[in-house]
Amino acid sequence: MKLNNNENDKIKQAFDSYEVPEDYFDFLEKNILNKTINKRKIISDKILTTALLAISVIILSIIIYINKVNTTQVFEYANNNYHLSILSNDSNLYVLDNANKILYLNIDSNETAIINAINKLNIPEKEKNSIKLNYRLLKYNLIANNQNNQTDIIDTVKTANDNINKNYKSNTPLYMPREICSEKPILLGPSIPNQEQYKFIWSNGETSNKIYISESGTFSLTITPINSQTSKSLYATTKVKILPPPTDLSSKNISGCVGSKVTLSVDIDTTKYQIEWMNNKRTSKSINVSKAGTYIAKIIGCETYLDTFIVSFSHCDVIIPNAITPNGDGINDVFEIKNIENYPNTQLYIYANNGKLIYHSKNYKNDWDASTVQAGTYMYKIIFPDKISQSGTLLIIK
Repeated sequence: MKLNNNENDKIKQAFDSYEVPEDYFDFLEKNILNKTINKRKIISDKILTTALLAISVIILSIIIYINKVNTTQVFEYANNNYHLSILSNDSNLYVLDNANKILYLNIDSNETAIINAINKLNIPEKEKNSIKLNYRLLKYNLIANNQNNQTDIIDTVKTANDNINKNYKSNTPLYMPREICSEKPILLGPSIPNQEQYKFIWSNGETSNKIYISESGTFSLTITPINSQTSKSLYATTKVKILPPPTDLSSKNISGCVGSKVTLSVDIDTTKYQIEWMNNKRTSKSINVSKAGTYIAKIIGCETYLDTFIVSFSHCDVIIPNAITPNGDGINDVFEIKNIENYPNTQLYIYANNGKLIYHSKNYKNDWDASTVQAGTYMYKIIFPDKISQSGTLLIIK
């Protein structure tokens, strides 16, 4: 739009009559500067807040990660850590249960032998050191306890019985074990000061301060002050289990025929003892197995015992002679193993008494006539294609 001269004059007059305050531009400058500073401050505050928030998130993440790692390590250690369990039936028996990470040993065994056995275990070195430390602590702790308690008298027990009459307001402490499991008879008595000031009445009618217990049962005791106006009594109950060690726990060799099963049985009263087969977690007295190996039944009474079965399988249809007469009469002249033809590629090894190998066949054909050896007793080993082996002695008569 184009303005004429008259209009331009009017606009010029309007501006000429307008006066700007003297401090207007100073105020404008300060206002603009303050807005700029405030905006920068807001931006800085936002940046600072964002940065602090980011740092907090990072720190929190690090803490969570560290806790997670530590927790994982704790659980891994708890899961991977091997433990000791005490045996009582064989001073030379060391059994490692890798599935449950338990080392069974007899605490009374020779310390050097046990340490050597632990060193040979196929477990991490730190686990070996932990087991050795725990073994020594356990051993010396038991030795100290045995030295301080040479008899079977159970007189001082550090756990208060819950059955003490809570309404009896007295400072007199009465200590009795809640449960006792012993492999031989015991003397049971309370721990209470100034026993001469009390009368004792047991559930079996005895009135002495200690009773002799040879059979399992629950025994209650009432203690009443002799000179007391209130005649308040103290009560305690103890469950006693007398459980002798199981018998006939020697290692047993069990053999069976390939393709069949053998039965392994533990002659134990399961109403008194707990049974757990370490190989398959069965809890029955007997199990059936079809594979060769060592099977161990864990028997738990007052102590832990192991019953061991060494199982082997052989080819029962194979008949091996124990003597041959290589004299050329056509009768029993060669080492003939009946039905060996059913197992091609069966190996045969013959050894002299000094352990020297004198014959070897990778696929025996019933053709060894002992012509190159003198009369005497020799040892043989037969290895079948399924890796089952059978060994024995062979008498050569000439």
